[in-house]
This record gives sequence, structure tokens and C-alpha cells, in this order.
Amino acid sequence: MQVALDLAKNGEGNVLPNPVVGCVIVKENQKIGQGYHQKFGADHAEINALREAGPKAENSTMYVTLEPCAHYGKTPPCTAAIIKSGIKKVFVAMEDPNPKVAGKGIAALAAAGIEVKTGLLNYEAHKMNRAFIKYISTGLPYVSVKIAQTLDGKIADTNNNSQWITGTFSRQSVQNLRFTAGAVLVGAGTVCSDDPKLTIRNRKVMQQPWRIVLDPALQTSVDSQLYTDENKQRTIVFTSVCRKNDDAISKLEKNGVHLYFCDCEPNLHFELNEVLKNLGEMEIAHVLVEGGSRIFSSFMQQKCADELLLFIAPKLFGKGLSALDIEGYSASAPLRFRDQTWSQSADDMLFRATIDWD
Repeated sequence: MQVALDLAKNGEGNVLPNPVVGCVIVKENQKIGQGYHQKFGADHAEINALREAGPKAENSTMYVTLEPCAHYGKTPPCTAAIIKSGIKKVFVAMEDPNPKVAGKGIAALAAAGIEVKTGLLNYEAHKMNRAFIKYISTGLPYVSVKIAQTLDGKIADTNNNSQWITGTFSRQSVQNLRFTAGAVLVGAGTVCSDDPKLTIRNRKVMQQPWRIVLDPALQTSVDSQLYTDENKQRTIVFTSVCRKNDDAISKLEKNGVHLYFCDCEPNLHFELNEVLKNLGEMEIAHVLVEGGSRIFSSFMQQKCADELLLFIAPKLFGKGLSALDIEGYSASAPLRFRDQTWSQSADDMLFRATIDWD
């Protein structure tokens, strides 16, 4: 099953909003077939593994990281192919939370006389597909907040300079995070000050991530790279219904930029659940929030973040812009985390954890 989990990772960045899935087929203690879900709409892991195993699959054992599907979607049901192959036993790491599957795949295999065991490396399988699980269960994307800061918690100096706080290795890691998430979100301030492209530049990709801008006052320049580069049709702008700028709207729409108009609080803060609901309806299952301070704070204050990724550089600014400004917590009642890890990121450190809103 661990081999199947490792295989599944190869699909990261290419299959969302579907889950990553790996599969291994074993017979007489020998691996005879393996596969993973390679891209959205393509054959599932089980089909790829069965294709490699061929006729040898009869009387073999399958290890699969997610319950096989029993319904017609973009591909035929995997359960039918498994039953036809003559496999005698299937180990499933986790049941599929998708209501279209949700136990039906396991039931179909059992009804055909196949022995099914569930729960092997269940925790690891859930962790791998946490974005898919949230999306398919709630219709909302999983939200990872990524912050790069100094040891004293600054994301920019007193002149608002922030390039570069972390080192090259950490910045390359962020490229990988963009790839696996498939969507990157920033605020208007980041666009105005940095004019970023928010693309993946360290590998060839089938398509660039969605670039999402929260711009309630529509203050960003229509000439920004996000609105004019070759990926402009992969840009989404959320703005306020009461701050419409017809000229800017016309130029953005002409470029193919997607515009959403949302209600806005008097202080120009969005109700982020409304934003996330719209993104979920676009089948965006995972969002990487990259800045700036106001955006970080809003996602944390409104409890709309699922995960924190904190890159910490070994330097001090003394004064400058802090990453977060949120209320409601104290020394006696701090915000806490679950499943936290610390890892070296060249000269930097990376703290990664699930946020414990309970």
C-alpha cells in the first residue's frame, strides 16, 4: 500500500478536482501491475494497473489508495474491470467521500465475491487527498496560506520591500506548491506593488494555475501582467458590486479575465466564504493564498484557512510589515495547530500544520 501511495503522488497537480490515486497488483509475492491516476479525465489508477498486469491479474491481490468507483463518470466504473479481471482480494486504504461512490464500490466488489479489506494506511491516504476530501464534502476549496517571513515575523521592511526574504530553494518549493494546488490567490496590494505573474516556471506544465485577485475597489492596473500575459484567461478577479469601474471592467473582460462581483463590507473586506463558494463552483479544489498581510489576516480572522505554511528566513528586519493581524487570541487562549511539522528548506525553515479551529 505504501508503494501505491508513492505512485499516487505522481498525479499531484494534474488531477484536481479529482483525487490522487495509486494502485498495485500483487501475485505470489510479486508485483505484476501498477498505475496511478495521471490526469483529470484519464483512466483511473486501477485501470492502468490492470492493463499492465494483463491476464496475470486472475487470482491476484490489488492494493488501491481509494475506493474504486462503481459509476460512470468521465470513465467507466473501475469495479466492473476489477471483477472481470478475476482479482480475488482488494485492499482499500480509504473509502471515497464522493456521494456517487461512498461505499458503493466496496459493496459491488463484495457482491461479486471479492474479499475487500479497508483501512490499511488510512491516515496517510486521507492526508494525501485532504483537498479533494474537503472539496467533495463541502463544495469549497481547501485553503493553504503560505507566508514567507523573517525571524521577527516581518513580510516586508519599512519601505515595503519584500524581495527576497527567503532563499532560492524555498522559492522553488513555492513553485511546486502552486503546481499541486492549481490556484494561487493574492490581494490587490500585492498586484499593485509587485506586478507578479504567479506562474509555474520551474517545470513544464499542461496548464498554468488559476491566478485569483481579491480587488474590492478595482484598484489594480488593467495593464498588470496577470491581465495581459499569455495566461490572462486563467485570471479571476473578485471585486465589489458597489465599486464598479466600467472602463476597467470592459478592458479586463476584453482580455478574457474572469470577473466576479461580490457584496463587500464597508471596510472593503470580502465575505470569503462567498469567494470560496464561487471558486468551488468553478471546480477549483485547492487554493494557495500567497499574500499580502491583509489577505493572510482576513483568511485567518474569518476561519477560512485550512493549513498554514510558514517559511522562516534567518534574518531580522526589526521594523516592517507583520504577516498577521488577527483578533480573539491571547497567551491564555492561543490559536493552535494539528499535524505540525518543521523541516529544513536550505537556509530557511518551513513550518507546516493544519489549523485547529476547534
